[in-house]
Formats: sequence, structure tokens, C-alpha cells
Amino acid sequence: SIYPNPFNPEVNISFINNDNKKIFINIYDINGRLIKNIYNDYLGYGEHNFVWNAESHPSGLYIVSLQSGDLNISSKISLLK
Repeated sequence: SIYPNPFNPEVNISFINNDNKKIFINIYDINGRLIKNIYNDYLGYGEHNFVWNAESHPSGLYIVSLQSGDLNISSKISLLK
């Protein structure tokens, strides 16, 4: 889950890892440009939480992308300042 949404300036990215594959968590702007790599490595089984602080970024829509093996989940988030 991603919360709160809209957010200012921090957003929580929480998920449960049920696999032993490499995890990629990235933030993109609405034009598809990579803004921030949150995580890029193997991660143990269980529940995990990451926080993105967007204080230095302008208000607008962003995309959170979580990839692991064949799994690819993307969610739009809104930064309101």
C-alpha cells in the first residue's frame, strides 16, 4: 500500500515480499523520467516499509513502480505542497 495519497512531503510504500527475487522500487515523474531509486537489491520475506521524502521536488503527479521478477506494480501518487 502507498499512503498517504496525496502526500506532503513523505509517502510510505509498504508491501509483503513472498518471493526471493530482486526488488526494484523507483519513483518516476509523470513523463517517465526516473526521479529516485528507493531500493534495488534482494529483500527478505515478510512485510517491508520504505519512505520517500519529496521535500525537494515540485508538486505534481509521480509514479511509484515496484518490480520483482514478473511482477510489476505501478501506482500514481500526488505531491501537494
